[in-house]
Amino acid sequence: LKRSTWQIFASGDVNLEKDHKFYWFLRGLKPNDKATKEVSRIRKEIGSSAYLAVHMRIENDWRAFKRGKYYVNASEIIRMTTAQKFFKKLVQQHQGAMLPVFVATGYKDEARKEWNKAAPHVRVIMNEPSYDDELTFNA
Repeated sequence: LKRSTWQIFASGDVNLEKDHKFYWFLRGLKPNDKATKEVSRIRKEIGSSAYLAVHMRIENDWRAFKRGKYYVNASEIIRMTTAQKFFKKLVQQHQGAMLPVFVATGYKDEARKEWNKAAPHVRVIMNEPSYDDELTFNA
């Protein structure tokens, strides 16, 4: 399974991308006003400095892209994520409290159902129902 098919960005010192050039590119992006408001809303809802963000690309268009060559289903994304050392470290940092997991996906019900089934010790926070072209980042 290629790393590019599942993207995981964790907070704090357990970030998988810390030594990668792409991480530094992302660090240089500055959100526009609309994106800044959305980030503030999510941060308030997360309410913690230790969290996990997962982009779950499980929509039908991705399933169909290149005949599903890069498609990974929701339960497999969660299984791979929860098996990582950084995930266990984040759970430990919460000392029994629910770990906030921000999930970006178009298939919110499926993602929430799979997270609740596989990892009941997390609190799933979803992206807004839809974004428009104004929610962008400027380099």
